[in-house]
Amino acid sequence: HILTAGHCVYDPDYGGWAKSIKVVPGFNNGAMPYGYSWVTIARTYTGWTQNQMTEHDWALCTLDRTIGDKTGWMEMLTTSAYDPVYTGTLYTAGYPGDRDGGLYMYWDSDNGRTANEYNHWYYMDTYGGQSGSPVWFYNSSSSTYHILTVHTNGDDGSGSNHGTRLNQEKLDSILIWCSRSEE
Repeated sequence: HILTAGHCVYDPDYGGWAKSIKVVPGFNNGAMPYGYSWVTIARTYTGWTQNQMTEHDWALCTLDRTIGDKTGWMEMLTTSAYDPVYTGTLYTAGYPGDRDGGLYMYWDSDNGRTANEYNHWYYMDTYGGQSGSPVWFYNSSSSTYHILTVHTNGDDGSGSNHGTRLNQEKLDSILIWCSRSEE
């Protein structure tokens, strides 16, 4: 499974649900170091598909193979929106369209700004093409990476970029959907 932005799988401006989605982790100017996988099922909230609510702009995609055996996995974390993890040092990586036409992965690190129940704002540099990228923190005491947020938007006038925060409701949905891979 992978997390991504809801608008990457469902966009009413382009006819609704994507017809097919190819996932290429580590894509590098045409090279596919980990191979690729196809999405077999894409799920998101009706808050996104019916109303395009930014607080529900996220999706879970089931893949046709366990590509994580080659790439590894990131853990997911949710905690109170007031937890300092949301304003500490954060990371993101993706394929920004303003850098080499989105053909190479770039990463950035900076502080988070604030979070609420549904969204998370941060100062990391992002650009179109990075939607669906994880926003994570590194836990040095356990040497683990924890996804907090799915990047979805640039600056909304707040002076920072933002994404859909993984709150407890979303984390519960992810766990349920992962257990129902065949649906």
